[in-house]
Amino acid sequence: METLLATYRVQLHAGFRLTDLRSLIPYLAQLGVTHVYLSPILRARAGSRHGYDIVDPTSLNPELGSESDLKQLVNTLRSQRMGVLLDIVPNHMATGSENRFWEDVLTHGPSSRFADWFDIDWGPPNARRPYRIFLPVLGDRLARVIARGELRLVYREGDFRIEYFEQSFPIDPGSVPLILEIQLPTLGPSGATPAEVRELEAVIAALRSLPPRSSRAPGARTERQAEAAEALAKLNALHGTSAAIRAYVESVLAACAPPDPGSARHLRRLLAAQAYRLAYWRRAAREINYRRFFTISHLIALRMEDPAVFSATHARILEWIREGLVDGLRVDHIDGLLDPR
Repeated sequence: METLLATYRVQLHAGFRLTDLRSLIPYLAQLGVTHVYLSPILRARAGSRHGYDIVDPTSLNPELGSESDLKQLVNTLRSQRMGVLLDIVPNHMATGSENRFWEDVLTHGPSSRFADWFDIDWGPPNARRPYRIFLPVLGDRLARVIARGELRLVYREGDFRIEYFEQSFPIDPGSVPLILEIQLPTLGPSGATPAEVRELEAVIAALRSLPPRSSRAPGARTERQAEAAEALAKLNALHGTSAAIRAYVESVLAACAPPDPGSARHLRRLLAAQAYRLAYWRRAAREINYRRFFTISHLIALRMEDPAVFSATHARILEWIREGLVDGLRVDHIDGLLDPR
């Protein structure tokens, strides 16, 4: 490693990628720069202009380039006797549907394999019902949002989801029977064959028998996810092959949307069964039950004091260091470390 004497901060984004930076290296070398100081390069929200809203700490942001692009950049730097200082954001991640780890927690609650990643207050250890994650994302009170028809239940790519304008939220597989049973007595008379009715009923039975969301035992977590994935795959296959089942799914979705008179009741019942609570954003200061970055609700804290979380979220960064691609780190928000000194 060359002695770090002078750095030059470079902000990478979709409009200025790793390959774009290579052409500037000779100029930076003439300035006397010894290390290019890169903005975060782990996968961030699509279109991020700063890279601090990380959604996947295990991979390079594809909007910035490929692993090959990173290696070529470093080779160009080495040819000028220059190195890389990398900005990292270890203490929080961005929430939202692009974050598969957060999505899994919203889907399975405490039984998610990633539930221990995030600093969430699940309530007292012996509570019969763990707290639900408080999501202050609505522009008004829930009842008014439902009344205006702003929440939509959709079925896409084998999954039921709740959509609120550009935001999207997963549905706990254990609550899917609440959707599929809305008009179940009408399925046979509407044209489905007895075999199709039996298959759908078998899917419903399998989802009803999933291990409870409150269980945090490793075996129960694995069992719940595997059984849920199998049942939902069967539902998706049935949806793909049966016109009657597709029509039925459309009918239950319509029953959860205005102007159907029972839509508000169906939606409230379904939302009450989730691992999260959608709420008016102004209630966040009083009722939030996960640690945020300052008061930004879409940036959730990671539990870096847990060695397993540290290892999983730093694996890619440490690999780049071992490969000799990164010479130093700038750790964002040093105050978030377990022991800053």
